[in-house]
Amino acid sequence: MPRIVKSLLIFFCLIVIVVGSFLGYLMIGQKTVRSETIEAIDFRFIEDGTYRGHYHQGRWQNTIEVTLIDGEVIDITVIEDMRFADLVLQTVLFERVKQASNLNEVDVISGGTVSSIAYLKALEDALKP
Repeated sequence: MPRIVKSLLIFFCLIVIVVGSFLGYLMIGQKTVRSETIEAIDFRFIEDGTYRGHYHQGRWQNTIEVTLIDGEVIDITVIEDMRFADLVLQTVLFERVKQASNLNEVDVISGGTVSSIAYLKALEDALKP
């Protein structure tokens, strides 16, 4: 077999390994996150203040601060964001949280279900009694 063909074959195999590894990394923990449920946390029964919560599962790791005043979510700040974060998804989801009165009323974003759940679990961690 000519040397160029061997070199191209080795190069192709390396590309397949790198791409496969990257795709595997992207999927680690996805099934676990997708199966998570969001607890019913009624914002009206939480004292005014700023709370910090964290969620970690595979690449879906984030830390969030949420501020409540008079039973309403006023502000949500991402302290540590997940890899490959989608800022549009984050903005839309956080606006839905601000409009809700209970955390488990918030609908996840279509096409970003796993990321939505990861953010909501961090909020749940912050607001759990």
